[in-house]
Amino acid sequence: MPLTIGLIQGCERLTIRSETLWVFVSSIASFERHHYTGKIGVGAVLGFEIRGGAVASSVSHDSHNIIAIGDNDEDMLTAVKELERVHGGITIIENGTVFDTLELPIMCLISDRSYNYVSKKIRRMTAKARKMGLAADMEPFITLSFMGLPVIPEIRCIPRGIYSVTEGRILYH
Repeated sequence: MPLTIGLIQGCERLTIRSETLWVFVSSIASFERHHYTGKIGVGAVLGFEIRGGAVASSVSHDSHNIIAIGDNDEDMLTAVKELERVHGGITIIENGTVFDTLELPIMCLISDRSYNYVSKKIRRMTAKARKMGLAADMEPFITLSFMGLPVIPEIRCIPRGIYSVTEGRILYH
């Protein structure tokens, strides 16, 4: 049986004060990677519209667990497996295929390659994320790196679940 993250993905109807809006919902997951606990926190995110794929990173402040956002479980898991294969980094998956990966082999955070190499990879992956639906004014990998930071408001995805920073508790696991 395949491993699934099991989230609602795609377009969802949202009703606020009798107004019906259609919004794009992406899945977010945080995978604990330090103590082999197998914990995976999952949730939904609005405003990070990547269609037909997923992005993932081992740069996720402060704990640097693997964090992934996508529109389907399979691509999110492919992204996580790609980061496991290269021992950390940033990756983008399109329709089940690795589009590109920036390897970060030093503590899963730092590249051992030149500035030009890293810059070219990030620009290429950012352009691809935008072609896949991400807003032009969003930096996908910077945004992704802060989605699991449990000390800045309001809500974050950590391996134990969806965490409310302001309430200091897990909302969903």
